[in-house]
This record gives sequence, C-alpha cells and structure tokens, in this order.
Amino acid sequence: MDTTSSSPIPLEGKESDFWDLKNLRPPVDFEDLVRQLHVVFQRDRIDVDYVKALMTSYKSKPSEWKQYAKFDEFRYESHSIYIE
Repeated sequence: MDTTSSSPIPLEGKESDFWDLKNLRPPVDFEDLVRQLHVVFQRDRIDVDYVKALMTSYKSKPSEWKQYAKFDEFRYESHSIYIE
C-alpha cells in the first residue's frame, strides 16, 4: 500500500480543524481510504461522524478490494461495524 498522497491528512494542528467535514478529502481509491482511516485512528479522540463521512465518500470499486473478500459457499460470515 502506498502511504503517500497528493493531499495528506495532517496529524498536527487544531483538533477542530482536523475533524471539520469541510476539510474531508474523499479517498481516491481503496488504498487511500485505508491510509486515511489509519491516520484517523491514530488520534486520541475519534469523531464518529467524520469516520462515517469518510467511509461514505469512498466510491467502491470491487476490483480494488475483492482480493480481501473471501467466499465460501458452505459458510456465511458477516463483518460489520457497530455504531450507536
């Protein structure tokens, strides 16, 4: 996974600026989404609305993530994120 980006998310700066949805940069691909999520979860506090907006802004392309999906016709698994 490439950890560089043309517009990186800063880890420093005012906390309120980081979580401002106006500063959200939609991921360009699956790898960028993963990289941005890593940056988000390095913070001391997490803004759930920001994470939701980031995930929603990702335009899914199955060719980017299908290598991580496993299919077994004899077994069903569901992986979800619980959000209150």
